[in-house]
Amino acid sequence: MDPLIRIGKISKTHGLDGFVRVALSEALSENLVPDAKVFIGKSENTSDLYQISEARRVHDGILVSFSGIREINQVRLLTGLSVYVTERDLKETEPDNSLAALTGFTVSESRQKRKLGEIESIWDSPAHPILVVRTPKGSELLIPLVESWIVSVSRKKRVLELNLPEGLADDPV
Repeated sequence: MDPLIRIGKISKTHGLDGFVRVALSEALSENLVPDAKVFIGKSENTSDLYQISEARRVHDGILVSFSGIREINQVRLLTGLSVYVTERDLKETEPDNSLAALTGFTVSESRQKRKLGEIESIWDSPAHPILVVRTPKGSELLIPLVESWIVSVSRKKRVLELNLPEGLADDPV
């Protein structure tokens, strides 16, 4: 079998009809289309083959359902597992400039020069998008994504550096 390439992670279930939200590691949404075959598991060696039934892009990833799976109890078991495609089937796409492309990036705070955690998802809000950041200790940190707070974005290093106002993330993380 061809080597497997990790393209994302199943972050959570969506609705009751067997959909899951896939947070992409890169701009690889072209790989998650109806009838595409993907492998899902904790690692490349422990993954099982699934066929995508439906897929639709959302602001922080892709909602996907799989052939033969239509109940939340079935897909709940897939939450937290990685999604892989074969190297041969990997379709490269143009760099993704959407907010969803930040999922999986590390957030660092420039003033205190510290890592805050990894972006798990991004919520829409009327004022600003909200970064849902999982801290190294496992807690959840919600950070408004205000353009003037962005110091730098490194796609290569997958790091979003922010200059946050005092008090927003002062608690030890």
